[in-house]
Amino acid sequence: MSFYPRARVAATPPSPPAACTCACTCGGGAPPAAGAGLPAGVVAVRADGLVATATAGGPGALVLPRGGGGPLVTGELVAWCVVVTLAPAVVGPDGRVAVGGWLPDHVRLGVLEPHLGEGVLEEVVAAKGKEPGERHRLMSLELAARHVLAMTLAPESYVDVMAGLAGLLVLLPWQRPWQVPCSTVFTDWRRRLGPEAMRELFWRVAGPIVTDDDARWHGLWVCGVDGFQTRVPDTPANRAAFGSSGTSDDSSPFPMPRAVAATTRAGRAILGAEMDASSVGEQTLTWRLVKRHPWLFGPGRVYLFDRNFLGYHLIAKITS
Repeated sequence: MSFYPRARVAATPPSPPAACTCACTCGGGAPPAAGAGLPAGVVAVRADGLVATATAGGPGALVLPRGGGGPLVTGELVAWCVVVTLAPAVVGPDGRVAVGGWLPDHVRLGVLEPHLGEGVLEEVVAAKGKEPGERHRLMSLELAARHVLAMTLAPESYVDVMAGLAGLLVLLPWQRPWQVPCSTVFTDWRRRLGPEAMRELFWRVAGPIVTDDDARWHGLWVCGVDGFQTRVPDTPANRAAFGSSGTSDDSSPFPMPRAVAATTRAGRAILGAEMDASSVGEQTLTWRLVKRHPWLFGPGRVYLFDRNFLGYHLIAKITS
């Protein structure tokens, strides 16, 4: 799975003085603010218009000279370049061109990023996470949060998920060298990030993803509430926190927390959820959802429950 941005951008970006670096180290345009990142796309560049900058060690980066352009004609040889990000160029004394900035500031979740909202992830982790005194060479809290989100989509190792998340960014000649960290680094940064940051991010992002009127029934959003259990790694801490179900002596292969989620029919988006140990029943978790997040059951929505859930007191609480 590839997470680096793929949305289209203009083939001719603005062109003030600074250069930009793309996957084939060619291009032009103004650098964005630090960490801003940009959606990427594909740009077509005349192959005979690319020139290699001279360095002490030989040819350097391929650059498109200013002033080139004009409409293409059929049959012309073109270099098709995937734009990964925009960043300022840093030219060394020997003429070599490096990418200014820090790779973790440019990592994004591709088409999923807009669903988080501009700056929401950065705001949450700054308030809830535990940033070290000095900036780490390979990781940041923002990158750790995006890595956790990516791991929910790609059932692979920490290292493999990060390699997919960084994508083609790792091929660029960064001024500050970067490599995919080892798994112990990820574990340390997940602890720094903490569960509160991800919980806050969940409640900021959870909500409908389909807004078409056709998705409604008589003007109402059709929603549902149901419970499920999931397996987590078999560690003493998880056993103590969650227990398991299916046996009386907690000898099942994996601990199994229980969750109750409110979802929409259109798009199957999760609106909210409560989770606890396996021994906590679905009714209890549903009560928590109603008490802590009553807005989930506000006007404009109709909910479907199975017969295990509802009772007079719960219905009265929802409608009160």
